[in-house]
Amino acid sequence: MTYIIRTWAISLAFALLSLQLIALPGSADNHTPSQVADIVAGGSGSNPVRGAVLNGKYYFNAYDPVNHYELWVFDGTNPPTLVQDIWAGAASGYPNGFVVFGNKLYFRADDGINGNELWVYDGTNPATMVQDIRAGANGSYPTSLTVFNDKLYFDANNGIDGGELWVYDGTNPATMVADIYGGANSGSPRFFNVLNNKLYFAASSAASGNELWVYDGTNPPSLAADIYAGASGSWVYDLTVFQDKLYFQATDGINGSELWSYDGASASLAQDIRPLASSGNPGGLTVLSNKLYFSANNGTDGYELWSYDGTNPAAMVEDIRPGADSSNPSELTVFEDRLYFSANDGTNGTELWVYDGTNATGFDMNQTGSGIEDFMGPNGQLVSTSMGMFFSARDGITGHELWRIAPAPVVVPTAKTNAGSFNGYVAVYAKGHKGKTLSWKIAGKWYKKKITSDYQVFQRKTAAVGLNVYVHLYIDGKKQLTKTVKTR
Repeated sequence: MTYIIRTWAISLAFALLSLQLIALPGSADNHTPSQVADIVAGGSGSNPVRGAVLNGKYYFNAYDPVNHYELWVFDGTNPPTLVQDIWAGAASGYPNGFVVFGNKLYFRADDGINGNELWVYDGTNPATMVQDIRAGANGSYPTSLTVFNDKLYFDANNGIDGGELWVYDGTNPATMVADIYGGANSGSPRFFNVLNNKLYFAASSAASGNELWVYDGTNPPSLAADIYAGASGSWVYDLTVFQDKLYFQATDGINGSELWSYDGASASLAQDIRPLASSGNPGGLTVLSNKLYFSANNGTDGYELWSYDGTNPAAMVEDIRPGADSSNPSELTVFEDRLYFSANDGTNGTELWVYDGTNATGFDMNQTGSGIEDFMGPNGQLVSTSMGMFFSARDGITGHELWRIAPAPVVVPTAKTNAGSFNGYVAVYAKGHKGKTLSWKIAGKWYKKKITSDYQVFQRKTAAVGLNVYVHLYIDGKKQLTKTVKTR
């Protein structure tokens, strides 16, 4: 007797087992923006600031007339609520720079006593200051919070060494990694990104100016590339990983600020978008579907949306605002395989736009028909999360409030079992029962097997065709079906 296990490569009359889809609970798709809540009723708005998701909740900074700018939370269903008034009273704690590290939310905030310092919130207990890095009311102003090798890195100023690279392991006091500039001047490390398990960033030193630096987590940070030799610096901006290289904006003193790449060994000019000494100023570098998208100015069309595939010359994707005027694409953010950004087409003001890889389309947030107005503003605070893409906008009725494009409904196969016969085999099948145990009895004999995939078929050779075989099938001991199968 032959016992065979096969995956879903069997194509017989299991058409009757066609995949059925159900939508899990959630909001509608169609990538349509909707306002989460009018936190400050009327036209003034709560002006929400970019946040982060912790344990299925979206935390962000928003304003209300009583507490001013403080920490708020949205659970995905109910209206947002105030989490904590960090600077008690009518002053603003202004939490900002949110990042999740060690299943806790870290950010910069001011309690009115210690100035802007590093804070932490675990989702349950009140948020607390991690450390008073710069004693007194001035604060160390930690920025660019980035997780690398299970540690939190950031730029902070202790009042002695200027703004330099610091690290926090989640337990011990934060410490300065290195005084890159030396003395009271600031190295100002920014634009952190990880390539080949090394932390890259832009920083300034007395000898080289602002250039590309690297840190391996053990040895002191070092200059990775001196693109513009001398103390002037290349002013590295917007580090992004694309096709196993770092891409960024920089100038070598000859070509202006243009698109550069770094392969882990050396830096090279990737594209001179605006030739000669003028600057294309590529910014907002963002990867979608193996292309690098950014805003740039070729000197003819103003600042528009561009793309680069890593091989062919970079090209303008679309002239959203025709002519020399700029649409100024900004806040480039990928959400569910689409590129979202704010832009101004010269007719509708600054609005939310989306590019699907073929066409760019604007959303008219204006519900009043009041003409050219900026309903996204210069900084829409777009952030892509597991709960959707959040941003700040106004619709002409309310002020700048929290908006969201919800995730598309998740579809899952309906769990099913069945039995049938083909080509001299009797087969039983299970779908949507991965990890469970399938037991079945065919012609009085029991079989048992662990289900290891989402779609799985088990079969045995029949003695002859034209027989009526009784099949009993169980999942984890619970009866699923009893069926008479005619062998064929």
